[in-house]
Amino acid sequence: MSGMLNLGALNASQLEIVNTSAHIVGFIGMACVVLAFWFVVSERWKPTSLSYNILNGIGAVLLILSLCVHFNLGSFVIEIFWISISAMGIYKNLTRRKLVAA
Repeated sequence: MSGMLNLGALNASQLEIVNTSAHIVGFIGMACVVLAFWFVVSERWKPTSLSYNILNGIGAVLLILSLCVHFNLGSFVIEIFWISISAMGIYKNLTRRKLVAA
């Protein structure tokens, strides 16, 4: 494995567990991102909605976690941008709600 984690001290069965777990976490992250996009395209959510930005952010964080085991620089960089953009959307949404409530 050529990830960001040092897994040299693990035996073969432990490596298999880490590898499988990373795939599962990455798959769940991918599902979150795709589901969020589907909700926007199907007009169930607006791209500015809190739900969209939270689900997108969760998906990106899970994908980053999987990249710690199966590292790919391009994927890592895009997920950092995705997390940052989602955080900005969450912040804007929450501050807008506070202004409306005031």
